[in-house]
Amino acid sequence: MAAMNSARNLDHYIRGFLKDLQKKRTKEIRALRNIENGFEAWIKIQFFAYCLETLRIPASEIGMEYKAKLKKSRKYSIGEKQIDIRVTNNKRKYHYIELKVAFQKWNPGKQLQSWVNDFEALSGIKQRQPENVKADADEVASVVFGIGYKNDEWQNETKKYAGARIKMLKALNFTKDIHVAMLLKKM
Repeated sequence: MAAMNSARNLDHYIRGFLKDLQKKRTKEIRALRNIENGFEAWIKIQFFAYCLETLRIPASEIGMEYKAKLKKSRKYSIGEKQIDIRVTNNKRKYHYIELKVAFQKWNPGKQLQSWVNDFEALSGIKQRQPENVKADADEVASVVFGIGYKNDEWQNETKKYAGARIKMLKALNFTKDIHVAMLLKKM
């Protein structure tokens, strides 16, 4: 059984996932513009399958739509955050991942702001989760796919919304008209 090795960070695994998608799902990627809101669900399922098939992580060590406890703070009035994907790191640490899609033609600012807000909430996850969860938080990532942007436009928009978190911003190449940006933090 494999797991997300703690020697490699989440950035490594997400980049591997994107390369795997480009290699195995070229036809589907070309059709992404047409599935619109279904893209986010599709990408979650693809990442889940990548963890199972390529990384060989047991299904019991991957969670989708997982609720994690947040640290108490004025910034987070809710006590927990629903997270798109949680993946174990050798049963000792968890990686928490949020996925977003910003369509250039459909109020992209709302989705880009949501991408940053999700990252802020992920950054507030308690290191130690409740007793029934036997692992601590390791890394968090909020990933946004931009569809329909020109490269320069995408770079400018993600930098604008990342703001003070610019040092945590990773721009990833995907396709000519689908771009990816990620905010990443080691806990």
